Amino acid sequence: MLADPKGRALVEEARNGMLSRTIGQASDLALGALRTLDEIRQNAEAPAAARVSACRCMLETLLRAREHGTLSERLAALEQALSSGARPCTLLQAPRDV
Repeated sequence: MLADPKGRALVEEARNGMLSRTIGQASDLALGALRTLDEIRQNAEAPAAARVSACRCMLETLLRAREHGTLSERLAALEQALSSGARPCTLLQAPRDV
């Protein structure tokens, strides 16, 4: 089946569907986890260490998500440049202040 291009396409489509559903479930769980952290953060009766830990976790998660988004955008730009015929060595050069 994998030797057949149509078979490979079907397998790839099934994998993509499973991955998409898994990511959706993980997103739902992540939102619930953030709600729980926010409840801890706002609970005046919770120990200060728990509230600080909840805040730290929320901020670290936000920063990682932002970093991932930035890296994804940069990778997409590099892939686009390469597919447009740009030479890799010119893409890797540090920008120069003019």
